[in-house]
Amino acid sequence: MSSNRLTVQPEPSHFTLRRGHLRAGAGVPAVAQVGVRTPRLDRATALLRDQLERVGGGFEVTIDCRAVSPPYPALDDDESYRLEVGSDGISIDANTEWGVLRGLATLRLLVRVDRSGARAPCVSIDDAPRFSWRGLMLDPARRFQSVAAIERTLDGMALVKLNVLHLHLSDDQGFRFEGSTFPELARAASSEFYSSADLERIVAYAADRGIRVVPEIDMPGHCTSWLAAHPEWTSDGEQRAPSTRFGVHRACLDPSRDLVYEAISRLLADVARVFPDRFIHVGGDEVDPTWWTQNDEIRRYMAAHSLDDVEALHAHFNARMQRMVKDLGRRMIGWDEIAHADLPKDTVVQSWRGAAARDRAIGRGFDCIFSSGYYVDLFYPADIHYGFDPQASDDELTGVEARMRSDPRLAHVRDGLGWATEFNAAARVPDTERAGAGSGRVLGGEACLWSELVDERCLDLRLWERLPAIAERLWSKVTCIDVSAMRWRLAATVAALPHFTDIDVDAQRTAALVGMGLTPVDRRHLAPLLDAVECVKWYARLLGERALRARVTGATTTAERPYRTDTALDRFADFLPVESPTAAKLDVLVDRLLRDPQHGATRRAIAGITRRWRQQHQRFNAVATRVGSVAELSALSAMLGELADITDRAVERCSTEDDAKRLSELAIPSGEYVLAVVHPLHRLVTAT
Repeated sequence: MSSNRLTVQPEPSHFTLRRGHLRAGAGVPAVAQVGVRTPRLDRATALLRDQLERVGGGFEVTIDCRAVSPPYPALDDDESYRLEVGSDGISIDANTEWGVLRGLATLRLLVRVDRSGARAPCVSIDDAPRFSWRGLMLDPARRFQSVAAIERTLDGMALVKLNVLHLHLSDDQGFRFEGSTFPELARAASSEFYSSADLERIVAYAADRGIRVVPEIDMPGHCTSWLAAHPEWTSDGEQRAPSTRFGVHRACLDPSRDLVYEAISRLLADVARVFPDRFIHVGGDEVDPTWWTQNDEIRRYMAAHSLDDVEALHAHFNARMQRMVKDLGRRMIGWDEIAHADLPKDTVVQSWRGAAARDRAIGRGFDCIFSSGYYVDLFYPADIHYGFDPQASDDELTGVEARMRSDPRLAHVRDGLGWATEFNAAARVPDTERAGAGSGRVLGGEACLWSELVDERCLDLRLWERLPAIAERLWSKVTCIDVSAMRWRLAATVAALPHFTDIDVDAQRTAALVGMGLTPVDRRHLAPLLDAVECVKWYARLLGERALRARVTGATTTAERPYRTDTALDRFADFLPVESPTAAKLDVLVDRLLRDPQHGATRRAIAGITRRWRQQHQRFNAVATRVGSVAELSALSAMLGELADITDRAVERCSTEDDAKRLSELAIPSGEYVLAVVHPLHRLVTAT
């Protein structure tokens, strides 16, 4: 370990490393509580003892909590703590139980195990979060996730100090909240849903880890699943089955009917009974107004209420939702489409469409949660997420987006990224709305994992190789921006997860490959290929080639998307790392070689990589003959073998113009895959 670096992620706001380590004793761990004691702290210390004993950490830990905390965490809680590791043991001091829990998370990540046993560096840490809202949104509405999977995720969130779990419980594809008022909504939509007891268990489990649970019932759009049980809540009254496709749907609740508002009022009261958190999310995104504009009753309702357009009608609906939520003693959240100037300012806006949407909300007086840049379902590398700061200026975030468009790793979706930038530019607010006396504040940020391409078998893979980097952005100081240091901490955090949670990304990936029929020998033979390939980024997988072209050009299309709710996620695309480990290694090796073309160790390392690329191609057909799912990688296997020759010539500084041209061709996606190792090699070939 470097003398001035910690393996803890998020990096603590203030710390001082001292010489030496505290080695674990031979006995069992001893955890003493000298301050207040509560059942929650007793459970937390018992869990810590068990975990330390499992890793051989016979440490002595003293915990001093100064005050009992409420049953459930809340916004703006005091989460500060002080942790000391010295020759005489470990101490954690905090004003609240929440601070103790954050200190225990840091302690877990300080512990390292080697041949001589467990140890922790001698250090003084004085730590507190930068933002009070540090969240993760999960989407069990599209693809259901079990209570066990959610609890496992909560354990990981606690380890990296995330403190809000946002559950997207309803959408066109499913309604997962059974409740007691309208249980038929869940039962008619699917056989998979959460009972009130399930959700209360999740809430209690989260509270034990200092995590709030915020429910979302999405309306008035994204409601196709509601219509299986209550078609009378829409303008045409036609019963429909929950959708199996993804994308924006026309289904909308009828905002002109009293019976709709009466039903929603009862439903929200039921949600509030199950979820104690002060916030309730009502969605409000991607409302297709077609059903509203084609209905005579709705048009008459608009005229009677002096509503000039569908935007005003949507704002009218949201204002009624806000009053219902407020009457329950709660505070409403919605996606950034709801940020109408006339909406009560107690509403919180979740910004998902860039800096413009965030600034519009803040300028109109709304508090804001920043999610733009934190969509982990888009397969972006960790450093791209890390580059987005919730409080960065519009110009700074525009610069981040510009760098994304010039990033060679995203070259295959550059046109799509440009479309999003143009969308944000069109939504940019006038200077008069950017800031004023009534400006809101940025509460923090929230990563979002939409589940069109995620089920339980790949949930951990999609989250934990990048989510800790976002957690660091939301906790650590604004000056904590060194990407190489972040990656070093990220690797340590991912390695620590199996010791302190049931999350093990390597084991999940191996289990998936075994499930595809690959033997240990097969996996070893294919490893050079699998380590060199990534999935295509942005929405390229979800949309498919034809729909992607239409999205980029702004055209409409009836092209069928390649994925539906019943599409199995059982291909290599579902289990590959988002970031190719070989590409990362080659980045370093190419830098070294460009500085010193004759550096022997670097040349040998690259030669070893290209040798393995040729070997995988020689063995590929034998594996593909037995395992049919391997066949879709056939072209990539051949391309990687070809790339070996191009790389060897570049190392010998005898690249040709044909090599450069072919390299550009090899960077083009093959189906849903891209040969990620091309990008670092492009620099080498260009230089030679």
